Amino acid sequence: MSAQEILIDGTIYNAKTQEPIPYVNVSFLNTLKGASTDEKGYFFVDVPTSFLEKKYTCLL
Repeated sequence: MSAQEILIDGTIYNAKTQEPIPYVNVSFLNTLKGASTDEKGYFFVDVPTSFLEKKYTCLL
């Protein structure tokens, strides 16, 4: 039996310049789940569907 997962993805932008930010670490507080953005600021991470049932803080 395996847990179902969902894909969370996005791009991190600089709030002032609107330019993508490369190599940012994105993680879910109090979990081992996270990812780093690529050279274009894009990231993706698969998380268990159980994450949808809780409120998490995402640290950048």
